Amino acid sequence: MAKSISRYFAPALAKRFSRFFDQEAEFSDLNKKRRLICLIAAAQAAFQPRALSGLIAWALDSRITVDEIYEVLLQGHLFCGYPRAIESFIVLKETLKDPNYLPSRETESIRRQNPNSLKLRGLSLARRIYGGNFDLVFRNIIGLSPELAEGMIAEGYGRIISRGGLDIVSRELAIISGLTVTGMPRQLYSHIRGAINVGAKPRQIEAAVRQCRLFANAAFIRRALRTFEKSLGKRSSAK
Repeated sequence: MAKSISRYFAPALAKRFSRFFDQEAEFSDLNKKRRLICLIAAAQAAFQPRALSGLIAWALDSRITVDEIYEVLLQGHLFCGYPRAIESFIVLKETLKDPNYLPSRETESIRRQNPNSLKLRGLSLARRIYGGNFDLVFRNIIGLSPELAEGMIAEGYGRIISRGGLDIVSRELAIISGLTVTGMPRQLYSHIRGAINVGAKPRQIEAAVRQCRLFANAAFIRRALRTFEKSLGKRSSAK
């Protein structure tokens, strides 16, 4: 493993990633593809450009498509902000050395949809993710900001998260990774429940959270694990 990882990272980073990927038992519930997708999301949220570039190259050599990586970075702007997303796309473009990498067919398809279609598409997916809690979540967001609530449905779920190019379980696991790194327990709780609603297994979610310790401080990981256990109705054992 160390020899292959050294192709993608400088020596210090390669040692760090090699040691981490040798711990297969701890993360066996995530296949390699989802591990890398989640790590790309975590590296974006932490904004570690060298790690992100290496992970992108490694993902491509592991048969993860450019479109899948693009989707992870695109949805990341909803959870870690435009500046990190823009910088992350610069890293992607520089890593690919290809000015024509954009998934144009999917992008053009979304652009042609009118606002009402996007809203309906977003509502359908949001109800699937939030399940019976959707109305409560949406009312809470409206109470904070009606404009934010409208954007959440039409833009967040309608234009971005419902796109093709990446399956919904991988999307939610990537979102969980980003929220773990940025330390957002309220949103993390909702998306852990959402991941379960769309078919993710609790052990996959826990593995996605735990591997974020490559990028997040220990306090954020402990908080995320407490949130994970709370989302399952368990008493927290994280310290």
